[in-house]
Formats: sequence, structure tokens, C-alpha cells
Amino acid sequence: MTRVFPSSPRFRFLPRTSSSPALLRTEPRWAWRRAPGWLLPGLLLLLLGAGGLSSQAQVAITEFMAHNTRTLTDEDGDNSDWIEIENQGTASVDLHNWALTDNPSNLRQWKFPSTNLASGELLLVFASGKNRRLPGQPLHTNFKLGNDGDYLALVQADGVTRASEFAPKYPPQLPDISYGFGMDVSQVVLASNGAPSRWLIPTVGNGGDQLGDSWKGGVAAFDDSAWGVSHGAIGFSRTPTNLVAATSLVVRLNFNAPPLGSVVADSKPAGSARNATNNGATWSSFAADAANPPRVREGVMGFDASARSQIVLSPQADLNGAKGTVAFWVKTEGNTGPGSQGAILFDRRSTRGDVLALGDDGRLFVQAQSAAGVVRNSFFSNQPLADGLWHHVAYVYDQSAGGATQLFLDGLLDRSQANSGAWSWDAARPLSIGRSEDPSWRAFEGVLDDFRFYKRALASDEIAALHTGDGGFALPPGATDVGSAVQGQSRSAYLRLPFVVADPAAFALVTLTLNYNDGYVAYLNGQEVARDNAPASLLWDSAAVDVHSGAVTETATFGGVAQSLRVGTNILAIQGLNINADSPDFFVSATVTGTRIGRQTLVPRYFVRPTPGAPNGAGAKDLGPVLTEVSHSPRFPLDGEDLVVTARAGATFNPVARLTLKYRVMFGPTNEVAMDSMATAARATGYSAPPSQPPRPPTAKWFATLSPRPTTMGAYRAGRSSTRRPGLRSIWER
Repeated sequence: MTRVFPSSPRFRFLPRTSSSPALLRTEPRWAWRRAPGWLLPGLLLLLLGAGGLSSQAQVAITEFMAHNTRTLTDEDGDNSDWIEIENQGTASVDLHNWALTDNPSNLRQWKFPSTNLASGELLLVFASGKNRRLPGQPLHTNFKLGNDGDYLALVQADGVTRASEFAPKYPPQLPDISYGFGMDVSQVVLASNGAPSRWLIPTVGNGGDQLGDSWKGGVAAFDDSAWGVSHGAIGFSRTPTNLVAATSLVVRLNFNAPPLGSVVADSKPAGSARNATNNGATWSSFAADAANPPRVREGVMGFDASARSQIVLSPQADLNGAKGTVAFWVKTEGNTGPGSQGAILFDRRSTRGDVLALGDDGRLFVQAQSAAGVVRNSFFSNQPLADGLWHHVAYVYDQSAGGATQLFLDGLLDRSQANSGAWSWDAARPLSIGRSEDPSWRAFEGVLDDFRFYKRALASDEIAALHTGDGGFALPPGATDVGSAVQGQSRSAYLRLPFVVADPAAFALVTLTLNYNDGYVAYLNGQEVARDNAPASLLWDSAAVDVHSGAVTETATFGGVAQSLRVGTNILAIQGLNINADSPDFFVSATVTGTRIGRQTLVPRYFVRPTPGAPNGAGAKDLGPVLTEVSHSPRFPLDGEDLVVTARAGATFNPVARLTLKYRVMFGPTNEVAMDSMATAARATGYSAPPSQPPRPPTAKWFATLSPRPTTMGAYRAGRSSTRRPGLRSIWER
């Protein structure tokens, strides 16, 4: 979801009055100014046959839509076609007697009334055929735009000079896709999620109830030196357990993609993680760890084991415990040589120690040896794993005589057997994952994920939780846990994020990217710029009015930033809102991004996302099929509910050949089904996946793809429901 918050409205057929209807379906657009000097003289060329700008033009057509079905409504509620005009010069221009025309033989077809267009200002004219020319009122031409391509020009008051022209005609147009000149757009991160910030949980005791607006970043200086310090988000999660320092977890390698987190912890204050070269028997480069207390990290890692790709952990005391657990996800892809025995998954032995391997028949093989090389335990799993699917494996050992060796597959106990005598590790040997130093064993061929080594024997319910997941969401890197200050005590939290801007005039837009659980109100230098799930009358300790998952990313974009930003230090202040003081989790995270608008493209382009009254994006010269309105229902599936994916596919210059849904659940295989058509309109077709086919979460991914291949890509994340069930992460291409 993207919200647009207008600043200094100057869009010409607005403002709305109490007697005039809304002219837009969503928020009103506003005038937009580029920074002075955005376009160099000599770059304005007349592009005959493609459309362009005359070298003398100060005012130009920047965007138009010739087939408006739902993008914009006029004051009558009609979906009239429209033409956007911009004053690209440095001085105001009176458009009196300027003209718009779709007839090259009649350059005075529709004349403007007296209309002053300031430098950098945008003006929208409806090409409706209604012929309305009253100054200060919505303007309508006496002609309509053709869908199949037509001539279009903006003519200066002399009736001869073409200020802007699409000649001999613009190309065929498509429903709700605009055409015009794209911009070289660049974005600059002004404040990242890991930037230093200050936070306060306001209470009566610390005076937070008396701060009023002083902390929101207005002109007056504010001393927040006594506030807590964070390097990123603030929040907490107590669902179902809190992450605490635990020396029993020696190492965990997690290869899941965001929004899932990875825990990396050492039982010592610092350590060294070895990873990455992938060109020999071991990974050998070094990366600092120093995770004490343990941190929650996001990111994507991958370990595709093969004959030349394995992991080796150096010998250390933490790996020598008499009891422990090894747990990981595994997907087999066959055995790899050389070697005459099974493929190694886990190995730490010479004449003594233990080994876990994948046998030739696809079953797991466990063997433990004493210091004298006597086999103390040896067995195969009951369930085979060599099916190309993801499986969770947990191996629990007790080295004492009579101690049990247990093998869990997919959260359930598969096999348990007592040792015939004591055995122990060879303390001088490294821990090998996916390989063995014994050449008689093959290297493992497949993918390993979320590898964990515990210094204690996990109970069966703990292993089941490793397999199914707990449904909680982890705080991202650098996040500050404020649970002790918030939970059970407060419904609001204050966050102040400072950032520096050298030249505010360089930015046309500012975008806030937020994750929050459950609501927020954001202020930029003391002025409110965005909110969600906040009460109309906000108090210092207000609660959110509805739940919102912290895994769902929202954006808020607003203009007029040259007046909102300051030279030097700026303050983004956020009041985070929880649904209630006893909620098991809370989260606020924000990133500030500035958008710079550079030179205008010289060749017109199509815009899948039209922007009447706002800066154009980059656009596309060629269009494939357009996939819009992709959604899933319900938003947060509960246990037993089907997940239905729907999409609107639009043909462009080629018909839609097929629409395919690809999905997978947890670590399962990717499935592919054809989506069924729900309508017959060639240019606006609805599709849905049969509700019984995409299995319900715990965690699902799905992709909807068009053929021919679409030209753009989008993404959406949906997180946990208010009942704290595991989240859905969904992605589509369009």
C-alpha cells in the first residue's frame, strides 16, 4: 500500500470547495515544482514522428491518457481522457489564446482562457469534448483523444508555433496507461534503518505526558540526550518466547530470506565465523562475529553442498560436550563422489567420534565410536529422505554408556537406540558439514539450511518447534528491544531519527518506508506527514485503533519537500502505537528516502502507473502484458482457511497467452497451476487460482506470471494476523 500526502496543493482544477465534488478517486494531486535549472538549454528538441518539444518551448505536454476507464474522474464523475501540461521555464506564462489540438490543419482548435501557469507548475486539462473554458474552473477541450493513435499538439498564442507536438501521431494507447516523457529519477537514502536514533517510552514518571509537541522536531531545539539510544528499529516480541542470551546454542546458520530472522550466537564474548570461498574442500574466508549478546539478523544466505562446497568449523571446546543436538533442514539432490560409502551430512571423528550420513537407499545412517574405535551405536532411519523435498533433521546424542541416540525427522521421533558403551569426540578434529576427511565417504550433494549445533539434548517438543516454527517475528539487525519498558506499561513509544540534508531543493519527493506493529503518526520537522491506525485525537499514550503486522512494509510519499526539509539536521519523529499495553509484540522501523528528478527523456514512453499532477517515473518504451490488482484473500489466513490468489491481466499490443500461478509452502517444492479466467474482456481479464490448490500457510510464497513476459515487477508482504499465526510472504511479477 502506498499513501500520498499532498503538500501545498496548487493543482489547477482544485481546490475542492464544499459545493464542488471530488475530482479524484483517491487523494487530490498538487502542483509540483522541479528544482531550478533541472533542464539544460539545447536539450529540448523537436522529435518529428515520435513527439517532442520545440527548442523555444517554456510550456509542454508531459503526460496524457487517451483511454481513461478508472484512473481519474472529472467534476462530473466521468472518466474523461486528460492532458498534463507543465511550465518548464523559469518565469510564469499566461496561457491566454494558447491552444490544444488533435488536428494539424486546425492549430487553434481549442483555446485556453486566461490562465497563469507559474514556473514548475502542472495544469491538467480534460480531453472530454465538453468544451469548458471558464478561468479558475476545470478545463475541458472540445475534442477527445483517439485510442488508436492521433495527432496532438500544444500551440503558442501566435497560432503557429508548436510548443509541444506528437506528430504525425502518437502510437496506439491502452486502457489506464498514460503516455509522455519519463524522467531520470534517482533516490538517495537520507536516513537508513540502522541510523542512530533516540527513543522514549512516555510515562507520567519520566515527564513524557508533559512533552506536548516539543519532541516532534519543530523549530525550537529539543534535548533528547536522556532518551534511549537505538541504531535502527525499536520493538519487542514475546510470541511465544523472548530471545535471550543462551550459551547452549553454539552456532546457527540460517539461510532463510527476509522477513525471517537468523540468530547467530557464541558462548564466548567474540568469535570467528568461517565462510565463503567455495573453491576447495572447505570455506576459508573470515568474517567477524562478535555476537554477544546474541543478535537477530536478516538476510539471505545459501549453502548448496557439493564435492567442492562444504563447511568446516575449527576444533573448539564448545563442540566437545557429552550431550548435544544437531538440527538442520536438508534437501537431497543425490550422492556425489568420489567415495564408496554414503554421503556425509555431519562428521566429526577419526578413530572415535560420530557421523551422520545419507545412505545409498536414501535413509539416514548414524554411527558413534569410542576412543578405542569400538562402535557404540549404529543404525539407519526408518524414513527415507532422498525424494528431492525439504526435510527437517534433528540428531540428539548422549555419549554416556546406555545414553540414548535419537533421530527426529520432520519434527517426529524416527528412531532411538541406546549406546552399548561410552563414546567421545576427538577434540582435535574439526566439525565437517557436507563432507568427511575420510575419503571412503562421499561428499553430500544437496542444500542445507538453518544448521544448528546445541550443547544440550533438546526435548521432543523443542525439536517439534524447530520444525514448525513458532510464528513469532524477529527484530531486524540493530533493533533495540524495549519490551521491559513497554509491555504491560505503555501503549505508545516516541522515536526521533535525525538526518542531514545539504540541499533540500535537490529533492522533489520524500518517501517514508515503515514497518510497524500496530500504528504510528510521523512528523517531519514538527509537521505531521503520515499516519495509520491512529486515533483522530492523538494523546501522549494513545493506542492503535487496529492491528497491523510489522512484516508488512508501507510507504508514505509527499511533495513540497523544499519547504519541509531544512539545510542541516532534520528530524523524523514517530509516535509508535501498540494495540494495547499487554500486546505480546510491538515494532517501529523507518527509512527516509529522497527522490531527485533529473533530465527529462527525449523519447516518449508508456506509464503503467499514471501520475497526473505528479512527477513522471521512468516509463517503458515497449509494453508487454500488464498484470495489476494482484491480491490474495484472506489477507491473513487462519488454520483451515484456503488461500485464493486473484489478478487482473491486461493485454497490450499482444493478447494474454496464459497466466500462471507458482507457489510453494515452507521448504516444499514449487508447484505451478494455470489460473482460471473469470471474465472475457480482452483488455481487462480477471483470473483466480482454484482455492483448493495453494495450500494454506504456515509460510507460503507465490508468483503470478504472464506470458509474454511482463515488463515490470512488484512485491508485497503480508505478516502475521492478530491471532499471531505464522506469516504469509507473497511475491508477484507484473
